[in-house]
Amino acid sequence: MNQAQFLKPPNNHDLKRKKQAIMERLAAGCLEPSLTLARNKTSDISFILQKRFWRAPRLRGPQGNLLARLWPPPETSLPYLEKKGSRPKDKGGLLRPGKFSPSLSAIIVLILFLIFTLNSSPVFLEASPQPLSSSHPDYQAIIAAYEAFVSQQMKRDSVPGMSVAFQHGDFFWAQGFGWADVENEVPAKPESAYRLASITKTITALAILLLYEEGKIDLDAEVQNYVPSFPRKPWPITIRQLLGHLGGLSHYRNYELEGHIREPKTTEEALAIFKDFALIAEPGTKYNYSTYGFNLLGAVVEATSGMPYGDFIRERIFLPLGLTASRLDSPADLIPNRVRGYRLVGGDVKPSEFIDVSSRFAGGGVRSTVVDLVRYAYGLIVEGKLLRPEIRRLMLTSQTQRNGFFTNYGLGWVVNPWNGHVHVSHGGSQPETRTHLAVFPEEKLVIAVACNLEGTNLIPYVRKLAELIFAETIDLDAYTTDIDSSIIWRACEQAFNYGLSQFYWNKGPLTSTPSEIKNSFDAFNRYLNPKGLFKNRLAGRNFVLTGVHPAGRQVLTKVGSFLASVLAQGEPASLKKYHQKGVVSFFRDYIDLSEKKRGQQSLPRFDREFVQLIQTWERDWPKTFTPEWTSLSLVDSTDWVEISQRLRRAFAGTVIFPNYSDDYIRAAQEALNKQNPDQAFRLIRLGLEVYPLSPALQAALAIACFWVGETAVGQKALKEAFFLDPHHPSISADRFLTWSGQLERAKKLKEALLLIETGLIYYPREARLYYEAGRLNWQANNQDKALLALEKALSIDPQLEEAKLLWEKIKRK
Repeated sequence: MNQAQFLKPPNNHDLKRKKQAIMERLAAGCLEPSLTLARNKTSDISFILQKRFWRAPRLRGPQGNLLARLWPPPETSLPYLEKKGSRPKDKGGLLRPGKFSPSLSAIIVLILFLIFTLNSSPVFLEASPQPLSSSHPDYQAIIAAYEAFVSQQMKRDSVPGMSVAFQHGDFFWAQGFGWADVENEVPAKPESAYRLASITKTITALAILLLYEEGKIDLDAEVQNYVPSFPRKPWPITIRQLLGHLGGLSHYRNYELEGHIREPKTTEEALAIFKDFALIAEPGTKYNYSTYGFNLLGAVVEATSGMPYGDFIRERIFLPLGLTASRLDSPADLIPNRVRGYRLVGGDVKPSEFIDVSSRFAGGGVRSTVVDLVRYAYGLIVEGKLLRPEIRRLMLTSQTQRNGFFTNYGLGWVVNPWNGHVHVSHGGSQPETRTHLAVFPEEKLVIAVACNLEGTNLIPYVRKLAELIFAETIDLDAYTTDIDSSIIWRACEQAFNYGLSQFYWNKGPLTSTPSEIKNSFDAFNRYLNPKGLFKNRLAGRNFVLTGVHPAGRQVLTKVGSFLASVLAQGEPASLKKYHQKGVVSFFRDYIDLSEKKRGQQSLPRFDREFVQLIQTWERDWPKTFTPEWTSLSLVDSTDWVEISQRLRRAFAGTVIFPNYSDDYIRAAQEALNKQNPDQAFRLIRLGLEVYPLSPALQAALAIACFWVGETAVGQKALKEAFFLDPHHPSISADRFLTWSGQLERAKKLKEALLLIETGLIYYPREARLYYEAGRLNWQANNQDKALLALEKALSIDPQLEEAKLLWEKIKRK
């Protein structure tokens, strides 16, 4: 089947009609012109006539023609809005169209002449401008601060080029930074076209849901009902399971082969890559991210609609939402503003390896711009276009594994709260690109970031922009000075984060049943009593681990959403202050309110010991969670000795303060990557002086020790990390696999094998660790040990295809 059906430009008749309408309005005095020009590589003349005091995207003029010579070239591409009475600057900010300037009259005459004589079309569709409101944040200051951040962060990350866009209510902004093409010095622009990679999955999910809404697809039907050529497996696989990565399909099984495909693939050829793979788990039992599952969904779209996948998403999604620069990627076609991709090799920026992404067409094959991404998510999620409300809500609701744990993935979207906000998102990563799309539906905020350096972490870029717009700190963890308090803090954080966002999502608490509310508070008090925790930390940790999931009856979410309902007092907008004030104020204000209403209204109460702990935290919070300490930027050039001394002095005598242990770990990892283990150990030691009970720093110490061959010390550090918090993500089974891979790539096979064997002490039922032990033993020519490890892996997970294949390979030899 032909997948590559692309968006066509508007016809000349429509363009002439639009231009004529604009000119008639101008002649009648309905529009006050403000000329905005910039440079790009198209052959168009694009212009916009904006009404004064409106914020609206502007359209761009050509690069290299007569008009472009009127202003000097910018270092970075200009943003979309222009400041009153000014010419375009190198670093644009909030730009308001000003009054008509007589000095521009000759230019406008020239533009009007060119509009009617050149056969061209705008780069972007015109947006509907909205009047300014006095409630708008100070976007000029926000954008200036963000530009400074991006400039610094791109240098740290060695990113050649990046484009960013956001829409917040009626305000829209987009800008490019750096180079879309380093060798030819082509600037990155808002309209630079990047591979979206896995953000494509949200588009495929939307295509499926459109067909579901029309009654053409049953989400709980087997996939073979629509793609009969796909082989049946030991268990049925449903459409819903595939949409949530619960279908049991593998991701790339052998990336060395599957990740470097250079030839174009049809839909049938793309399915042939994985159709005979064994399932990695029974569908519904285990979340396993799978691009192949979405390729299969792309085939469902084609079979059900009778249209090529590319045609369907163009006609049913891109055109209705006004996405003019979105299409399936193709190396054989000319794509306007296509960026060139790069990777880091030994710390140096090099061109990316060429691959043809038609082999992952519905899982990662679309190319687009940040402008289109924002339009897409804003139209779909914020404005509610294309889907009925109940279907959209289904799309953005996390699915659940059979064990009762949420996957934090809905139907094509990642679903996880951020600092109490409802937050859905998706990222994308493949050769040439890294992308991220984040949506805060309640705040009507959409952020899109794309860069042309594969492997870049874009979360800091998204988080910083959201922090500036919301005027709050997002994702800054707190450190407590004793183990039991750290367990209680994690529970409070979860109750705040999931409870507050659930209150917004449900327009009320998760439950209003008095008995459920009482039982939830009783469980909270029973498991998180500071005195009781000392006797049974395991029970307390398990309570926190399950507390936001159906497996734990969502007790923490119920408590948090009930607190929100009481504090809102009928005015949900009053809760917004807690995103800035934080977890402690959230709990403390409820405690105060419950005391005030003791004789009037019976509110569930927290135990006295917990209240005392909250009071202690509240005493220290104003000292430690100040702007000075919550907005630190710790980078490569930081004087780590000096900042560590400052942190120790500032936090001395307090029991809760900001946790920057991840920054120490990041810097230590970079030092290891640069073959500087001494610096890595210094950084970890400095971090442990500030955060001695950090399991993440103990884990970092362990991997550094394994890196230099001090495996016995590393094992002791891992033991300490598991004592501090056995559920901490820094010591998960996945992390052992990641560390082992790093050691193996550094040709430290002995250390990698010993690390995996250490991991098996803590994860004796993890089949993937046994498989990795078998693979590493085989590489070390320990065939007997390899077979034993692989047989153990298969006894735990008989469907682990990699273990089967390697076991057979060793047996044949």
